Amino acid sequence: MAAGQLFPSLSRNAERLSQETSAIGAQRTQLLEQAAQQIVARFKAEEPLHFSVVCTHNARRSQMGQAWLNALASFHGLSNVHAYSAGTETSAFHPNAVKALQSMGFQIKEASQGPNPHYLTQIGAAAPSFEQFSKTLDDASIPKEHLVAIMVCRSADEACPFVPGASLRLSIPFEDPGKTDQTPEAPAAYLATSEEIGRSFNHLIAAVKKGWNKKA
Repeated sequence: MAAGQLFPSLSRNAERLSQETSAIGAQRTQLLEQAAQQIVARFKAEEPLHFSVVCTHNARRSQMGQAWLNALASFHGLSNVHAYSAGTETSAFHPNAVKALQSMGFQIKEASQGPNPHYLTQIGAAAPSFEQFSKTLDDASIPKEHLVAIMVCRSADEACPFVPGASLRLSIPFEDPGKTDQTPEAPAAYLATSEEIGRSFNHLIAAVKKGWNKKA
């Protein structure tokens, strides 16, 4: 799927975030570029590359990370890159995280109800939807080869030294917007976290693409 086939609003937001590299900060930029170097050294452009984005409850940051990585892989024309998410325990894809992604142009529909509902997320009219729900690291839906684990919360990073199937494990933490739940600040906090994740993962994917192009 080409970048132009993202939903228009999502494409505009991806383009905007790709221009906001100065907002990432020098320390995180260095972290992301080092992560990209490790990925390029470990994986080939012609092979599948799977990401599993991990936080404790697989409810907020990891779900947003999964959505953004799939969108940004398309934005940069990397058809071999696919993202999943997981937690050290299950809860549910938080409604505030769903709303934050929808406001950025992702189309997300509830596919099942219950304490841990499943959602179908789509990034473009021609793109197949992908499933999002809370799950643990060993869930059968997550590939166990050509896998990079990205730990997006410090507690999961500390509690989970081993990720099944991952040949590379990266720590790229973000602050938890969940601390604002049930407050008037929640919508802005979730949107800010979504945008921070989008900026950071855009820089990561762009650096991976650049590294692969140099090796070609």
